Amino acid sequence: MKRFLIIITLFISVSFMFGCNNVKELVAVENINFDEFLTWNAVEHADNYVVNVNGEEFVVPVPYLFIAAEGSYEVSVYAKADGYKDSLVSEFSFEIDYDQNASIVLSMNDGNLSWNEVAKATHYFLVIGSEVIRLENTNYEYEGSLTEEVYVYAIFPDGSKTANSNILN
Repeated sequence: MKRFLIIITLFISVSFMFGCNNVKELVAVENINFDEFLTWNAVEHADNYVVNVNGEEFVVPVPYLFIAAEGSYEVSVYAKADGYKDSLVSEFSFEIDYDQNASIVLSMNDGNLSWNEVAKATHYFLVIGSEVIRLENTNYEYEGSLTEEVYVYAIFPDGSKTANSNILN
């Protein structure tokens, strides 16, 4: 009987050891990049991604994360899934720097107000007197004659802005 228990215990132990080694590991996250969003290639079978950004952890179900604030970033990402071993951690560093000193030159030609594009700006505020107009592009068709001051400034993803453009009046 004692021998039978030893054999059963050995069988269970060996089965457990080999069974643990059969858990598949997710492949590591690849091609981490920042271009308005932090993105990476999707990992097959992944349910979630654990993203650590400068010490703050996020769990997301998609292979991207929106980051807008200016600053330097140290990022690590790994994939998770039920029934799989977590992937190895992948790391990436990047910096977001908006040019709040960008020069905007505003001009008017036949009722068309236009200005130069500012890199990384998400939109612009055109100010005509006390009216503020949000625009996604760099021109605005104005009806009538301008009798008030006109200027424009660019808005960045983190809400910061450039200084005003030159003033038309």
